Amino acid sequence: DGDIDGFCTYDQLLTLTNAIAPTLLNCQDTVVCGNPNTCMGDLNFDLLANDDCTDSLDLTFIWSIDILGEGTTIINGTGNNIMGNYPLGQHTLSWTAFDGCGNSSDCTMALTINDCKAPTLACKYGLSTTLLPKNDGCVVIWAKDFVQSVDDNCTAVEDIYFSFSEDITDMNKKFTCDDLGDQFVEIWATDEHGNTTHCVTFIEIQDNLNVCTQTNLMIAGELRTELGEGIALAEVEVESSSMSEMDMTNTVGDYSFTDLPSND
Repeated sequence: DGDIDGFCTYDQLLTLTNAIAPTLLNCQDTVVCGNPNTCMGDLNFDLLANDDCTDSLDLTFIWSIDILGEGTTIINGTGNNIMGNYPLGQHTLSWTAFDGCGNSSDCTMALTINDCKAPTLACKYGLSTTLLPKNDGCVVIWAKDFVQSVDDNCTAVEDIYFSFSEDITDMNKKFTCDDLGDQFVEIWATDEHGNTTHCVTFIEIQDNLNVCTQTNLMIAGELRTELGEGIALAEVEVESSSMSEMDMTNTVGDYSFTDLPSND
């Protein structure tokens, strides 16, 4: 009849979306200590994230570990906790967090498992040695000479570095006349993973061969014939391992060498 009541309906579908990805809370290179008894990493690592719409407990995770970062052994898993035994070294951990709206955030980080236990070291209670003329009046001692005993949980004894400081190349020390008497030294032991320990002992530097208190000597004599006559202008030579001296007899056959080192 053409009458209009002024009322109509329309169905409209509204879709709410969220495009904000989760925030990763511990995506940074991480170092953890391994088990000192097994030299393996008893890993128990939580992946942490939050989101503006999805509760943290409802986030989902996937992860993979590239063992030693070599690309040959990959371990995959799900969930926000990684547990297991892994070898010492630096591994590559990749993980992704998903919210309830299909958004995701990725992380790739270094996960390093270290041996954190230092070696056990005992030093000898002092050494003694004497300066040597053949070494220009000095003596060279090695740090390992002071070691009474050493042990380590993860490094073989033959692979432990011994030094006089934290510098593993500081393996020997020279002592001279300036070091006579007791000299205190630090002996350091460093394992393959950089853990260090040290002990303090001493060495007594002696001068039993009179290297430092040199006394000059004189050698003198005469050359005679069978009839007792002096032999004039004859060559006379004195030699040692480090010197050679030559002199001529005088007109009556006498000769002398002075200022000869007593330790030669």
